[in-house]
Amino acid sequence: MKHHAEKVVEGTTDLYTRQEFDPWAAAFEAALDADGTIASVVGTPFDLRTARSLEAGWDADHPQIRQGGGYDHNWALDTEFGKVEKIAQVEDEKAGRIMDVYTDLPGVQFYAGNCITPQTGKGGAAYGKRHALCLETQYFPNSINTPEFRQPVFDAGQPYHTTTVYKFR
Repeated sequence: MKHHAEKVVEGTTDLYTRQEFDPWAAAFEAALDADGTIASVVGTPFDLRTARSLEAGWDADHPQIRQGGGYDHNWALDTEFGKVEKIAQVEDEKAGRIMDVYTDLPGVQFYAGNCITPQTGKGGAAYGKRHALCLETQYFPNSINTPEFRQPVFDAGQPYHTTTVYKFR
C-alpha cells in the first residue's frame, strides 16, 4: 500500500470461522484493558498461553469479560515486531481442522462471536452466539494517542507492508 499524505493505518483483517474449538493455544502475554493499559494475563480468563477450551473463559466473572459479553479484546503479543511469528493455534477436534495464525504485528483482537444472532447457514446449519471467532491482527487500539505503543503512522510515499497468514491443516 502506498499513500500520499501522513496516514494512520487503521483497519483489520477479519477471519470468521465456524467455532467448535478445543483447545486454544497462543503466544499472548498480556491483554489491553479498555483504559489503554497492558495487563498481565496470568491467573485470568485471558491467559490463553496453553491449550484449553474457550468455554472456560467466555462467561467468566471478570470485569473485562462482563463488559464485552465474552472475549472481544486486544492481546499484546510476545513477539518480535516486524518478524512473522506464529501467534495462535485454533483446533476443531470434531472436524479435525487446525488453523495456525502468523503475523508481524504487535497485537491481535480476539472476538468470540458474542453478538452473532441466530441464523441458518449452508445446508441448513444453525449458527448463533459464539458459533464463530475472529482473530484480527493489528496495532493496538488507540495507539495513536498512546506514545508508548508502536505507532501506526507512515510518511507520504512510505510503503506499508505487513503480513498475516491463516494456515489450515
